[in-house]
Amino acid sequence: MRPLKIIFLIRSNVFTQRGGDTVVVEKTSEELTKLGHHVTIDIEEKCDPKEFDIAHLYNFATPEITEKLAIRCYQRGTPFVVTTLYEDWPRFFLPMLASEYFYSCYIKANQPQNLWPQVEQLLKTVPQGPVQGNYFTAKAANILLASGEHEAAVLDRDYQCKERVEVCYFGSDISPFSDGGESFRAEVAGKSDYLLCVGRLELRKNQLSLIKALDESSLPIVFATGGFTYQPEYEALCRKLKRKGRNIFLSRISFELLASAYEGALAHVLPSWYELPGLVSIEAAARGTRVVASDWGTIKDYLKDGAHYCEPNNTSSILNAVNLSISNPVNPALRQLGNSYNWSNCGKRTEEIYEVALSRSRPAVDYVPKEPVLNVKKESIPPEMLPTIKAILAEGYQLLISKETN
Repeated sequence: MRPLKIIFLIRSNVFTQRGGDTVVVEKTSEELTKLGHHVTIDIEEKCDPKEFDIAHLYNFATPEITEKLAIRCYQRGTPFVVTTLYEDWPRFFLPMLASEYFYSCYIKANQPQNLWPQVEQLLKTVPQGPVQGNYFTAKAANILLASGEHEAAVLDRDYQCKERVEVCYFGSDISPFSDGGESFRAEVAGKSDYLLCVGRLELRKNQLSLIKALDESSLPIVFATGGFTYQPEYEALCRKLKRKGRNIFLSRISFELLASAYEGALAHVLPSWYELPGLVSIEAAARGTRVVASDWGTIKDYLKDGAHYCEPNNTSSILNAVNLSISNPVNPALRQLGNSYNWSNCGKRTEEIYEVALSRSRPAVDYVPKEPVLNVKKESIPPEMLPTIKAILAEGYQLLISKETN
């Protein structure tokens, strides 16, 4: 393939407020450069897309930003692809928001364990939410890149775009450092067995449900948080929720100590409401560490039967998956699966997708918006659903403050 001039377009704070999309942008750019292409990452919209062979946009989780960039590319006649990172909002978003409220009430009521099953069952009655507002972007893109087959299916369900969706598996960074977990046990874990959860303390990662699921377990849970959160209120709830065993909250640690933490853990547990795919789970697998993960998202496309899976809205499911995992030997296929995903393959696959995208004519669209249309505001409940959601929240609140809690 001839060398291409490629422009990456993404949110302006992608490097100052880092996330999974930051890692994908950086690693994909590096690999495409190694393949001989010229990549420009434009976060300030200074470049004219018309001066490039192809544009690569990122992230349906920021629909208004991504649509604005898509409009620019379409108006300038530049073919573009999108790594969608498309979360299934209809499935999890409103229950996720409601769960934080329920946990807050549960803690304030001094954690009445006898009532939790009723509260959790009530949480499951929260209705599905609306689709994110990415209609123009999905319609106008030459190709949409999904992180796995499950994401591809959700994209087609919501945007009817099966013929323009291609799967591009992400890679994983594995430090060469290895000590079998000795340094982490010596410095942090006190030579005891422990469970590990790597990720910022935030609502989508669902650490509250992990703590609640293990409330009767004496096993310590180590949370490697990176020392930063966008949701300090959620972090505070995680620190307040009591359990029998210790919760150890770590700030940013070295890559070497993190590698040791993976290797020394009984299992890495990440019961997120949704992950695409959850790179830390792949990192743990590559270390030969047992993996427990939510089956909502694409991690199952990567680790297949090598990991144990749970439902994020069910603490019993999380507990059962953890117990099943640590009571059995590590699946010998898990390490091989974890090590099979690397950024070099991701870069080569992206190059192949560009070639397909450039061979196609520009998709026809019914209209080109002058300004991006934001259908759903992140971290909010649609007005038409407020009465139903408020009624469910009120019922949960009354349950938790009832006389039965005394």
